[in-house]
Amino acid sequence: MNDNFQWFTHTPFLSDEQCDELIKELREETNWISGYENAVIVNSDNKSDEVKNARTFEELYVYGDEKYSWINKKLEPYVKMLNNKVWNFQLSDTLKDLKALRYKNNDKFDWHADYDKGKESINKLTCLIQLSDESEFEGGDLHLAFTNDGEFFKTPYKKGYVLVFPSFVSHMVTELTGGERYIMREIITGEPFK
Repeated sequence: MNDNFQWFTHTPFLSDEQCDELIKELREETNWISGYENAVIVNSDNKSDEVKNARTFEELYVYGDEKYSWINKKLEPYVKMLNNKVWNFQLSDTLKDLKALRYKNNDKFDWHADYDKGKESINKLTCLIQLSDESEFEGGDLHLAFTNDGEFFKTPYKKGYVLVFPSFVSHMVTELTGGERYIMREIITGEPFK
């Protein structure tokens, strides 16, 4: 039994200066990949369907780049400490999939979970580090698939904070209507749930 369970945590993680420096470095990167792609989902009949333009943003894989390695070194023990207080999942490691996400005008990410069959079956916790200040963009809100007064729950976000939630929770990002939003994302893994 776990009386401490929460659907997410939202805690300070990076300073404003660290966020600003990261955004400056990310803007200089040239290996951004367009996230404009179709997504494959598994429907209730266990058949795969393709959804067109399910996600529209840019991503940059930075795991293994020495310039960003300090983020994982700080993130992994921090999230494991949170896990021991909140979820108590059996964790092993990070996915080693640290990436930056950049949302620009009209970018979005439809409903999805970071948990599925195959490799995704070991995903336990999704970690999103907010780099941009909320005054730098409009829209681009992250919603979790449970309701608050009849609306899907809009998560808080604050520059330098890390939002952590179980990877099986369905979530989406609304369309960005102005500015740019930068986020770092990593997943903490462990044995499949039993």
